[in-house]
Amino acid sequence: MRLSSVFACAIEICVFCCLALGCGGPSPETGRNLAPEEANEADLSVQTGVFSLPAPSELKLISAAPFDRELTAEDCVTELIHPNVNLSSGQAQFLPDFDPLTGHYNLAFAYYRFSVAEHADEVVLSLDWAAAWDWGDLFVGVANVAGDYWEWRTTPAGQALSISDVADRLGAADDMLLAVVLTGDDQWVLDGLTLADYLDGRAVLAVQPPVGVYPLEITLDASASQATESIVAYEWDAEGDGAFVGGGPEQTYTTVIEDAGSYHAQVRVTYNDGSLSLARAEYTVLAERNLSLVPDPEDTNWESVYGSGTEESPFGLMLEGWAQELSFEALDQPGGTGDPIDPAELEWLVSPGDAVFVSWSNPAELSLLAAGECVVFARDATGQETNLVYFEIDTNEPPVASFTADPLTGNAPLTVTFDASESADPDNSSGMGIQWLEWDFDGDGAFDLKQHCFYSVTGWTYHQPGTYDATLKVTDYEGGTDEAVVQIEVLGNPEDPYWHLTRVVGPTEWLDYVTLQNIDGRPAIAYTFEAAASDPGLMYLRAQDAFGTAWDTPMLLHSYDVPFFAALDLAVVGGKPAIAYITEEGLELAQLRFIAAEDATGGNWAANVEVDENLWLDNVSLADIGGVPAIAYEIVENGSGAAGVYYTCFDGVTAPSGWAAPVLVESLLDIGEFNPLALVDGRPAISLARYVDYYDERLVFNRANDATGTDWSSPVVVDGTNNAGAYSSLQVVGGNPAISYLDRTDNAVKYVRATDAQGSAWGTPVTIANEALGIEPGLLTSLLVTGDGPAALFEGLVLVHGGVDTVLCYAAATDATGSDWTTPKVIWGQPGTMGIDSTIVDGRPTIAFLSWENELGSEIWVGMLY
Repeated sequence: MRLSSVFACAIEICVFCCLALGCGGPSPETGRNLAPEEANEADLSVQTGVFSLPAPSELKLISAAPFDRELTAEDCVTELIHPNVNLSSGQAQFLPDFDPLTGHYNLAFAYYRFSVAEHADEVVLSLDWAAAWDWGDLFVGVANVAGDYWEWRTTPAGQALSISDVADRLGAADDMLLAVVLTGDDQWVLDGLTLADYLDGRAVLAVQPPVGVYPLEITLDASASQATESIVAYEWDAEGDGAFVGGGPEQTYTTVIEDAGSYHAQVRVTYNDGSLSLARAEYTVLAERNLSLVPDPEDTNWESVYGSGTEESPFGLMLEGWAQELSFEALDQPGGTGDPIDPAELEWLVSPGDAVFVSWSNPAELSLLAAGECVVFARDATGQETNLVYFEIDTNEPPVASFTADPLTGNAPLTVTFDASESADPDNSSGMGIQWLEWDFDGDGAFDLKQHCFYSVTGWTYHQPGTYDATLKVTDYEGGTDEAVVQIEVLGNPEDPYWHLTRVVGPTEWLDYVTLQNIDGRPAIAYTFEAAASDPGLMYLRAQDAFGTAWDTPMLLHSYDVPFFAALDLAVVGGKPAIAYITEEGLELAQLRFIAAEDATGGNWAANVEVDENLWLDNVSLADIGGVPAIAYEIVENGSGAAGVYYTCFDGVTAPSGWAAPVLVESLLDIGEFNPLALVDGRPAISLARYVDYYDERLVFNRANDATGTDWSSPVVVDGTNNAGAYSSLQVVGGNPAISYLDRTDNAVKYVRATDAQGSAWGTPVTIANEALGIEPGLLTSLLVTGDGPAALFEGLVLVHGGVDTVLCYAAATDATGSDWTTPKVIWGQPGTMGIDSTIVDGRPTIAFLSWENELGSEIWVGMLY
């Protein structure tokens, strides 16, 4: 139970000494029951004298008032009435006092006796005081007849006190004995006591507003009372003077208070069995103010969030930290009706809260310990009060950022692993620790990565030499932050090429796919996005230089209402950029579309045309076949329920679009997971995964029987291993077709090259990456041909803290045909899975990929190796 700080000394002397000497039961603070042999003597002691508190067995032998559910205040055990209690006209006047000679408070107490034969095992005791309660503490001793000792309870005066487990102490015919003890230094009048069966309910009262200037309209609200369905009446005492009004079913009561002061409003509820419950709530009415209160301007603990910080809109000031000592000054203001301020005698108050500060100085240093929303004001000796200063004490202890980086130095490209597992929220006020971890890897002030729950970053690569202040910012759930910095030194050798990476798009939401090509000597990308759920778009973007370090403004090539893009591919056809892509104009069918530029750079574009329409289209590959555009794509399900890879090309004759009727290249049981199209020895060719069943696939190669692709024969099996062929990428290496792909059985990225120019026979597959080589493969692959031979871009998986991170990897062959490969290297962490692509620009390997690792949105990056 809470004890006011003003009476801590008095209670410790008057009551706790009493309990320690044997007057019984649980301490109000600790709930400890004294053993019977400790409690039988039952002496209540103060320094001004010793008062005998008889054991319950002795009181049972003394006659008392009739045993009833309700007693008047004078129905006490008059034989033992205390000198500080006067009985008159059904009331008991309690007169505790303060002895200035000893500096201690004297008690006032009386004994009452109830019959409990008609009560349930749990009852509620209500004390009806005739005046508002303001000063002192009330203690109720409940007799434990079986143990012959007192059990002590303390409660705010006027509230109902639950007394449980009656049957454990008293038999059915026994009586309940109560000792009511009052401390303080003012007189209080008790009208009566009521003992009633305890329902599973209790009155609860709130007053709004809790503080304001007179005349103040207040509303008393008891709607939060427990077991409201059993309440039959509410009675209201707005000023706490003991005069109740009402008695109806209304749960609120509104009135106007005309006089300044501190009040204790009361509500008394009656339950349908006749039992009562009383609740109180404090509020303050302020006088007309002629004083002003301001925080000390030299106090740096305050942070104003509402201009000057003294406005009356909560909450004008924010205080961060634990227990604080702040300085406030009260000032005279013209126009008030009260007397001028007396700086020698000021009362300083904090509300809501427990503390009332009395200071004989101005300014005053106040120690504020409570957390939450508070208000400070001052009152002089005449009762005039200052304005209110609203503030909030934030007790959140900020988190601590800490991380390590490994390695701290090395040659570019330098791949660094960051570990922030030592970061913590010391007070963990939310119970959930740190909410966000934000990383600024290059120290430029812009965060490159935002993570939730993940405390590590694996495979962040520094591609350019220099010294970087890697910065970690952590934020807890209360908004507290902290930062830590670790310096990374990246060494450079001009003779060693490394990846130069540039963020081209983002961060933004709803990026879908990206594809890359060399357009007139510069890297260019096409991508799709959903800027909003109703505004998707097909975009084209070309670099301003051959190195891809600066880029033009993106061009919107196609936009419409339905947010759906399935796949796309950018290629050079007839010396001009062109794009094949899949959209959905309506709610039922998807469309394969084609759009071509009218110049070599993609500065102007013609209108798009529809090539095909079906229920479900996927996996588009565009190529220049004999100077005309050709597309390989999948019809996942047509009207007959079949699925397959189809081929079509522009013939200039077929109406209305000029595209030939699609030709079935291969029937599929499921989505073929990318079917790249390329010109192989003068004819179109496709690599794909042929499904043996839904859980097994084979890598196959199919080259058309003619230059236009109108006739296709059975494909050649390139890798007959179970579950081989997913995410293949087709190129011509040294005059012969070659393919990179995933072998799910071996869990490896592999490369295989044909032994002839037509792809009718194939060599033995070579493993580029697997777990034994340090990187487990993820999903996509992209094959490109450099001046030194083939190279491969692919996704890999790395285990980090029990989870899996996706990384982007690159490996190059050591010879012109790809018979042997270098160990793959991680060039980026977590690239995403909706698109990676590669090409050669000015003789340099160039890559594009979609990254999902930033919580702020997706990003498209373009990198070049030089």
